Amino acid sequence: MYYAILDNPLYHGSYCSVQKPDVSLGQANKDFGQGFYTTTSRRQAEDWARVSTFIRNREFKAKRYIPTVSIYKPLGNSHGLNVHQFSDSPTVEWLDFIIANRYPDAYYPFTTPLKNTADKLDVIIGPIANNNINQIIRSYLSLVEDGINDIERFHAQRNVTMLDLRDSKLVNQVFFRTGKAVDMLQFEGSVHCG
Repeated sequence: MYYAILDNPLYHGSYCSVQKPDVSLGQANKDFGQGFYTTTSRRQAEDWARVSTFIRNREFKAKRYIPTVSIYKPLGNSHGLNVHQFSDSPTVEWLDFIIANRYPDAYYPFTTPLKNTADKLDVIIGPIANNNINQIIRSYLSLVEDGINDIERFHAQRNVTMLDLRDSKLVNQVFFRTGKAVDMLQFEGSVHCG
């Protein structure tokens, strides 16, 4: 299948240049799980770079890292890869998948079939759950936990949450879960974005 988003340059923001992405270095409790995250939005990558550099410099009590955006050209579109693409705007399937990955230990009465098959995927494309979305999700989860024995309340709260998310203008992310997937990325260079 053809994915138009993979015809665009992809950006990754970090505290250093990433010439050869390694999916095993990604944090597990992110939107789509452990792997390598990119976006078609250079501005979003710059934001990621600033945040990760701030955290890294704080960890090492030094200012030796510089916000850096690495740039990639996808090769071969999705040839030979298992890809899942969410809608450009939040959906129930997307919400359930984000919650399953970000909060794996939280009580959550809904399961997503995608979570059960995600280990067979190489690439996942969809909206980023930014800080505003994360606040909505946390509020939703606290209400879900309060109404553990009331499935109707769960459904009602999920519907309210989807209404809150509906008007969100979200940037995309292209997530590479496997080594085979990151091998399709040709490193084009990197730039500092202080």
